[in-house]
Amino acid sequence: MVKCVEVPKWSRNKYEYDPGCGGIKLDAISRRPSSTRLTMGSSPTRSRPIGFAITMQPIDNTIVCVPCDDPGWNELGQVDELPRQLRDEIAHFFSTYKDLEPDRRSIVHGWADRDAAEREIEQARARCREAPRS
Repeated sequence: MVKCVEVPKWSRNKYEYDPGCGGIKLDAISRRPSSTRLTMGSSPTRSRPIGFAITMQPIDNTIVCVPCDDPGWNELGQVDELPRQLRDEIAHFFSTYKDLEPDRRSIVHGWADRDAAEREIEQARARCREAPRS
């Protein structure tokens, strides 16, 4: 299942889309026991996907997006246009961010392009439309 997640830069607050209430809610405050954090933007903003960032095991697919209104990022069209160092940092983040949690591990498998990310987003929207409402 794909989740919409927002973690403002330098914030410990993690927001997620909740289909039950049909909106964004505060999911956790500093839920991670480590100081590892990763956010490319500096504040909540409109964004668009540039790739299917990482595929992990268990499956916990993550979409990489760039801010639409930030000239430092908005010209990027595909995840492979990100600097290699930044892609390595993102992969490292997803391979280690669960290490201090009991019985939780991540295995990084690779990257997919913008088209794959958009298909995954549309599949998640379809699942959300089909989900029973309480």
